[in-house]
Amino acid sequence: MRIKFLIILFILLTPCAAQDSGIFLSESEVGEGKITRRVTFDGNALWGYINGGADIYLEYGFRNITVHEIKYNGNILRFDLYRMNDPKAAYGIFSIYTFNCDSKEGPGQFNCGTQWQFQAVKGDYYLSAILSAGTREEFSFASRIAASLLAKIDAGKFEPGFPYAPEAFESVPGPVRYGRGTLSLDNGISVSAAIRGRRFTDLWQITDIPEYEGIAVTAITFASGEERESFHNAFSATVKTEEGEFRAYLLDDGSTILIIESTGSPGSPDVILKWFAGIRN
Repeated sequence: MRIKFLIILFILLTPCAAQDSGIFLSESEVGEGKITRRVTFDGNALWGYINGGADIYLEYGFRNITVHEIKYNGNILRFDLYRMNDPKAAYGIFSIYTFNCDSKEGPGQFNCGTQWQFQAVKGDYYLSAILSAGTREEFSFASRIAASLLAKIDAGKFEPGFPYAPEAFESVPGPVRYGRGTLSLDNGISVSAAIRGRRFTDLWQITDIPEYEGIAVTAITFASGEERESFHNAFSATVKTEEGEFRAYLLDDGSTILIIESTGSPGSPDVILKWFAGIRN
């Protein structure tokens, strides 16, 4: 009876173990390329693989990484597929590492292509493809490999939920970055000195808003309601600092504050406030 139970348990757990072991391409799936390396690493081995840069991935929530190195036209291309703990973590890594995208088309829900790199997000996964020659032909090949990898992932559409009002996230005109911990503040997310040193669990930031030059909008969920109230009591009115000025707005979830910072002409915040849910003041 015990043996039968163990067999059933093994069968039930096997799909999960296979999913955690990585997502691999076969030789036939890389077409004219040739796989020279195909391996997966968990959190304990990530330090060595990316030369000490593992901290930011671990802070967001990292499970494993599957690496493919593929030789194409005499050059080696590398495809790093990170499996994060949840879709917000995958999107967060993508958001802080993407700048000046030449193309936003691709197989992921979010994509960023440049001459030397292709990045994408699908579900819990963040994909970074590093190119070698920087040619259009190589980019086209890398895009096909990326599509083959992401096609193996069954994931629904990413919806950030609170603090964004329903259906507002994709209509926001400007890059949206997501932070989860203090390291993100030094990796693509710029915030007022008033926020640094405070404990938070989620941080959303919008920059480069058309017609609102010099405006940054940050929704920060504090680690506790008490810390949020302390911050809001200090900055509920418009505050002028050496960096510019900002105003804090309470949101109705109990621990989130919306901060509108301005280093230029602030204009009316009404168009900005409509993107967010549950503003109390």
